[in-house]
Amino acid sequence: MEELLAPIDTDHNGSIDYDEFKKYIIEKGILKTLADEVCYEMQDAFNVFDRDKDGYIDKEELKRVLTQVGDRMPEELADEFIKEADINGDGKIDYAVDFH
Repeated sequence: MEELLAPIDTDHNGSIDYDEFKKYIIEKGILKTLADEVCYEMQDAFNVFDRDKDGYIDKEELKRVLTQVGDRMPEELADEFIKEADINGDGKIDYAVDFH
């Protein structure tokens, strides 16, 4: 166990504090790997809704899924949800998340 912790415990006090942990995961690229995984998973989920693969989820695509698939959402609630998700008011939900 000590051999595993030695590269992380840079002040050699027998414990790993937050700064040591943060430095280690950044240096090893662990944080970037996790962010990349989340990004890919979100893109996959987005693609499920983006039926015409144009890079947007339009109101009709999202409303169809929300009201007809799985736990069906009432249309009024779906409209409210879409309105909140459509940040720029163009009737589309954009995949504009940058984790990098």
